Amino acid sequence: MYRILCMLLVVFAAIQTIVTAAPSAQVTWDAFRYNAASTTIYTINTSNNVKEVHYRIWRTADGQKKAQTFTAKDKQRNFAFVLDTKQFQSQRGQYEIEAIGIKQNGTTAPLATSALTFQQYVPILMYHSIDDFKGSGLEELYVSPASFEAQVRYLKENGYTPLTFERWNDINRVNKPVFITLDDGYKNNLNALKVFQRLKDERFQPVGTIFVAVGFTGRPKRLSEADLRSMAQSGFFSIQSHTMFHPDLTKVTNYEYELKTSKETIERITGKPVMAFAYPYGFLNDKVVEETKKYYKFAVTIRPGLFIEKGVPDEYYKLPRQFVRYGTTIEEFGRMLQPE
Repeated sequence: MYRILCMLLVVFAAIQTIVTAAPSAQVTWDAFRYNAASTTIYTINTSNNVKEVHYRIWRTADGQKKAQTFTAKDKQRNFAFVLDTKQFQSQRGQYEIEAIGIKQNGTTAPLATSALTFQQYVPILMYHSIDDFKGSGLEELYVSPASFEAQVRYLKENGYTPLTFERWNDINRVNKPVFITLDDGYKNNLNALKVFQRLKDERFQPVGTIFVAVGFTGRPKRLSEADLRSMAQSGFFSIQSHTMFHPDLTKVTNYEYELKTSKETIERITGKPVMAFAYPYGFLNDKVVEETKKYYKFAVTIRPGLFIEKGVPDEYYKLPRQFVRYGTTIEEFGRMLQPE
């Protein structure tokens, strides 16, 4: 009986401790719009002996070596501090925050950590053929290998980070994210592979996404299954879907064939997952979007502009792209990468 009584007393004491324990300190902030560049952060639930808070802040993309420290002393306002991207050269993205308490006796104590994100603007570039235009087909669907190399070199020299859709979650964790996409699956996309191989180094790793209409694979001027497999295994390209035979999806009835079968066919060829889709001709409506959502996580349009996450419905299925044409100058290309 004595042992049972002791055990009950221990449990009761533990429950009392849980009930009466002070809540842990937390870093919070004021709500802000998707395109805002500043907000006020706070540290709440601090103990009475904390007289000020030092905020140690850095961009995830830069790492802790670029951390800056800011002091907040107004305990009545929960140690409010205005975090502005101007303090970090107006760079957007994910910010890491450490709150360190300074006690009345001058000693320090870690209080809380958190991360907030000022959404980055993300250019998704659209290409088709990477070849010199020789008079056959539509000139605007070509970009010469020399121009393409100059454009990728521009990305390299200006600190951009090429991504594929497998790394979508990194768009706010890297410097200047950019997506290079090529539609249809032309044989001359092998020229893009050669450019990537020439420009790759330890600091710049170019990658791109080929949206292939996989039913045309192996036909004249189209990539073969062996090409697709090799490019997927090279580490330079992600192979994603552009349907089986490039129809206007607003007019078809067999969505499963064009959407699901194309996805499964590419996965069979490359052995890698397919998660992104490009609407043929950029044509879509509500029905097309709903069908696309059954099989893919992302879908790109031909609507111009940069992507920035707004939290609106289906925004991952209406991603805008910047159309790079045969006559696009390097100055125009640079402007494509910037928000208006």
